[in-house]
Amino acid sequence: MHPMIGKTFKGTIDGEVRTYEIVKVDTELGWITLQRHGQKNVFYLHEDIHKHFLAKIGYQRRQS
Repeated sequence: MHPMIGKTFKGTIDGEVRTYEIVKVDTELGWITLQRHGQKNVFYLHEDIHKHFLAKIGYQRRQS
């Protein structure tokens, strides 16, 4: 299991503070699955494409 799974962070969008959680990390392909608290939908970030944003939230890439 990836050590970042379960990590939560808060972000402000349109003046509203929202909480997000990392729910899955695919280390082979580099996709991170995130879910907003109170929502069923998930969204995806890629370790290479979104590396600057992921660094801001403290995401640490696991060396394979």
